[in-house]
Formats: sequence, structure tokens, C-alpha cells
Amino acid sequence: MQKNYEVECQRTNVTPKAFYEYCRKQSNKKGLDIESWVEFDSWINPNSPEKYHINKHEDWELPQIEGSGLMPYEWHLFLQNSYNFIMEFEFDTETKGHGYFYALEYER
Repeated sequence: MQKNYEVECQRTNVTPKAFYEYCRKQSNKKGLDIESWVEFDSWINPNSPEKYHINKHEDWELPQIEGSGLMPYEWHLFLQNSYNFIMEFEFDTETKGHGYFYALEYER
């Protein structure tokens, strides 16, 4: 299995927007447009309902497990042997904090 891309970023003492922009720039260097995964306004939306699910797709040609967890400032998306996407941010003060970003996708 060959990787299409793998990107990992960590930042501290930044605003959510600065963190998002840094991750977007680093992702672009690896050929990934993170806006195809998550848009900034959706990621930070405090009114978004929290959603979590794990599905076992045993009826697919190649059975796989899919999972997602979505809440403001924290998105986790996963499909076994296909992709993993994590973007999370935690505030340390009222306006700044630290974040972690990881994206990996394999060629299908």
C-alpha cells in the first residue's frame, strides 16, 4: 500500500486561525488541500452538535472499519487502510492555545 501523503503539525501559543493556516500551508506542500476535509468555519463552529460513530463495513468488497468524532475544534476521521485525519485544538488562554494535526491517506 502506497501513501498519497502524510502530514503532521503541532503548534503552541497560537490562535485557532493561525494554527489552521499553518496546517493548511504545510499540507499544501505535501499535495493535500485540507479544505477538502474541513473548512475553518465548520471546525470552530460552537453550535455544531457533537457526533461520534464507528461502523463496520463487512458488506464491502474489502471489510473495513470507519470512525469519526466531530465537535468544535476537534475532528477525527478514520477509514481502515485508507485514511486518518485528526485536527484538534485546545485553548490555554482565552484566545490562544495549542493544536495537533495529522493526515494520512493511502492510494486506493
